[in-house]
Amino acid sequence: METHKLLSRQIKKFIPEINLEDEQIKKFLHAISESYIGYERDKELSNHAFALSEKEYHDINKRLKGEIETRRISIARLKETILKIDGESKINMAGDDLVTIVDYIEQLVAKRKKIENDLTQNVERMTSLISNLHSGILMENEKREIIFTNEIFCKMFGIPASPIDLIGTDCSRSAENSKALFLDPEKFCNGVDELIKSRKLSKGDVLELKDGRFFERDFVPIYLNNEYKGHLWNYSDITQKTKAEQALAASEEKYRSIIANMNLGLLEVDNDDKVQFCNQSFMDISGFTLEEIKGAKAGQLFMSGFAEKQLEEKRKMRLKGQSDSFEILVKNKRGEERWWLISGAPNYNEKGEVIGSIGIHLDITEQKRLERELEIALEKAQIASKAKEAFLANMSHEIRTPLNAIIGMVRELGKENLTPQQNSYLSNSDTAAKHLLSMVNNILDISKIEAGELDFDEKDFSLESVVNMVQSILHIKAREKDLDLRTIISEDIKPALIGDGSRIRQILINLIGNSIKFTEKGYVELEVSVKESSPAFQKVLFKITDTGIGMSSSFLSSVFDKFSQEDSNSVRRIEGSGLGMAITKEIINVMGGHMHISSEQGVGTIVEFCLNLPVGDPTKILSKKEVMIDQSLAGLRCLLVEDNEMNRLIANRSLEYFGIHVTEAIDGKKAIECLTNQSFDFVLMDIQMPVMDGIETTKHIRNVMKNKVPIIALTANAFKSDIEQYLAIGMNDFVTKPFDEPVLFNAIVNVLNKHLDIKEPSNVEIKEVIQKKLYDLTILNEISKGDQGFVKKMLSLFLEQANLYVGELEQSLSKGDYLQISKSSHKIKPNIANMGIHHLVKPIKELEIICKEEKVDESKVSEIVVEVVKEMREVIHQMDNDLK
Repeated sequence: METHKLLSRQIKKFIPEINLEDEQIKKFLHAISESYIGYERDKELSNHAFALSEKEYHDINKRLKGEIETRRISIARLKETILKIDGESKINMAGDDLVTIVDYIEQLVAKRKKIENDLTQNVERMTSLISNLHSGILMENEKREIIFTNEIFCKMFGIPASPIDLIGTDCSRSAENSKALFLDPEKFCNGVDELIKSRKLSKGDVLELKDGRFFERDFVPIYLNNEYKGHLWNYSDITQKTKAEQALAASEEKYRSIIANMNLGLLEVDNDDKVQFCNQSFMDISGFTLEEIKGAKAGQLFMSGFAEKQLEEKRKMRLKGQSDSFEILVKNKRGEERWWLISGAPNYNEKGEVIGSIGIHLDITEQKRLERELEIALEKAQIASKAKEAFLANMSHEIRTPLNAIIGMVRELGKENLTPQQNSYLSNSDTAAKHLLSMVNNILDISKIEAGELDFDEKDFSLESVVNMVQSILHIKAREKDLDLRTIISEDIKPALIGDGSRIRQILINLIGNSIKFTEKGYVELEVSVKESSPAFQKVLFKITDTGIGMSSSFLSSVFDKFSQEDSNSVRRIEGSGLGMAITKEIINVMGGHMHISSEQGVGTIVEFCLNLPVGDPTKILSKKEVMIDQSLAGLRCLLVEDNEMNRLIANRSLEYFGIHVTEAIDGKKAIECLTNQSFDFVLMDIQMPVMDGIETTKHIRNVMKNKVPIIALTANAFKSDIEQYLAIGMNDFVTKPFDEPVLFNAIVNVLNKHLDIKEPSNVEIKEVIQKKLYDLTILNEISKGDQGFVKKMLSLFLEQANLYVGELEQSLSKGDYLQISKSSHKIKPNIANMGIHHLVKPIKELEIICKEEKVDESKVSEIVVEVVKEMREVIHQMDNDLK
């Protein structure tokens, strides 16, 4: 309204005659007044626009200036029009020009309103943004009145009012009111005053509060057209960050102290290998102070020759960001040669650039001296071990050679018709010879274990068959002492497992043999059960229990020591070397198992061990090439190369027993002559011979003569390294002396099958043969030592027992006398195993067990008895025909 009056007075002053009450003039004056008022309001809005971004501020300011300039021009034109009207004539101002000008001014007013709305929206947008910041914001004008604040600022300073209520509040004493919150109140107040007076940007001021919090403060002065319009405070709570930094600083200080005082020498060099820093420990091991070496090149200072080149290579690695540890020979300040172990790593700056390297140094001179002494001791030990191995190999050869003759002669003598007394002498001689051979084998096994050469034949095998064979071998010894030898094998055992069945048999024979040896009455029991099972593996527990003399607790601690025996006096009652348990434990350990013994003197002993065995393929068990001695090799020609006359005689007799024609050669040179003039199906080659030994001869046959005739080593050397050498030079297989005839026979069959590429029968064919042959005399043949008269006699005795057993089963079943069925089954069970009637072992064992139960399952017993009787009659019929 004031604007309207002022404008009216100004126009009247210039044009006294104008009629201000004219409607067009009134409308014009009103439009000019509104435009001016809008202009002033826009100016006021622009004064508040410092809260906007710099770009938005300039955009709006530019628009406002444009509008103002437009208004100025319009007003000038208006003045020109008025002056023109006034100058020409005093007419009414309702002409077209005035109407046009008024319309234009109205358009400008509309644009101004749009700009006003845009400004309002931008202010609201910026207000919302600031309100939601995670910092405490306080905006004051030049009079220190609050223009804006947010909720976080109120919470940080404990202000109970809302941000809206605080707008317009005088903040001139706000620092004084809030200083009680801070650990250093005066510092806080002085800081606020200084910032407001200076009116300069300040960022990152850290303030500590009494309650343990930390604030970071920014002060932002606000200028418009170089005119100070207020300022903005930005407070951030950095408590967690500050405490983390403090903890890191404390940790850094801690480790800096550790590095400075640790026994490991720390050296820092730049990319030119110049020393930058070292700790006290490095000064101690090098003899230099930091002042003496700082700036010097480390490589030139401590190293020379190859060591300096080595360090240069490490420096290049550091430049590539690589770390490593290495040993290096250096010289200290006194010129003494020392060995350092250095762990080096690249050193980075804050930009991630490699600026050098850091090395941790340890003086290992004394360790290197000890290491060298150990190397010398190891060399001596290896030499001693090789000497021992050579000694044992020679002793083995020297002992096995006569043993081969003795055992061979005993075997050949056993094939003659002898008197009972002669058979007794022969049996004792055989036992003594095999006991001596067992001693030699034990010593060799210990040596192999110590040398890491104990070999294992991992293949599919039947654990039940192994157990049955062990029982067959040992039940005679148990029967001689009137002991009950029991075997219990879980039905959960898989038909085929993978492992070395012969080694498991060796373990069981050792342990059960020990139990029989040290048990005078009662029983020895082997229980085989499954502890854990999966489709791929079975963890099998073997438990041997006896009612023997037991062991004292003091002896249990040394039971696995070599040559250890509890009864060690010169008149001890029980023979033995004290090696069996040590060897057994070592074999179990190598197979990945563990063994435990518990014993009580006068009560008995329990030995347990576990083996984790992979599950195998039952069909593969049938395809193994183990055959009984027959005439399948008859007519073959063999070249026997052996310098010992007695050994030639033994081997000759066995080969002739197989039906093989033999040509003898006393050394390798003679063997080559024979092979030059004749052809042979295979060669049995002794190793240690005069003139030309077996190894040299074989090399000549393979490399010079280019002869591929199968060669089987006949050797007393049983070390793995020896065997590997034999096979490496071209031998096809080996047989150790003294040999068992079945072993020699199988070796010849296997080698010839490989050489002649004889087609093996399929699994189906093998199964058919097994089905036709209901019993297997392998065990009986081993016991008989080739005495076929003995075999026939045992078959006749078994047929009598079998017929008797069948009759007892049928009679007892009809009477319901289940206890008698159990007793009869128990009595015939060992003989069933000995005769290799494997398919009847399980049902007969089951009859023995279930017929002793309090409540007998009569239908099940009847079913098993019928099946056993049927099978037994078929076996009896087949045996009876074979004996005819």
